[in-house]
Amino acid sequence: MYFIFAEPEKITQLQYISKSTTRLVLTWTAPGSAVDDYTCTVRRTGASDTTRTVSATSVTLTLTPGATYTIAVAARKDGVVGDEETITVTMGTCGILLDMFLFMRLV
Repeated sequence: MYFIFAEPEKITQLQYISKSTTRLVLTWTAPGSAVDDYTCTVRRTGASDTTRTVSATSVTLTLTPGATYTIAVAARKDGVVGDEETITVTMGTCGILLDMFLFMRLV
């Protein structure tokens, strides 16, 4: 007996709804068909990819200030991962500069 599992449909409207120097909140729209969960892969040049499983249509990530990331999200059903939707984000550095400025004024 053989089982054939169809690839889940692609998620849509991947976007960030909140971004600070170290925190990024992403949200997306689920595909029209049922899924088990989602994979969220964080990619950064010079670093290993990090993948986590997410059960909701949003995720909060803690990232490095000033770094550029490509984040890919895909639906998963019966162990089969669908096509990825990606977004590229550069984290801010304003908070670090402000901290440095305030420190320099105190010294």
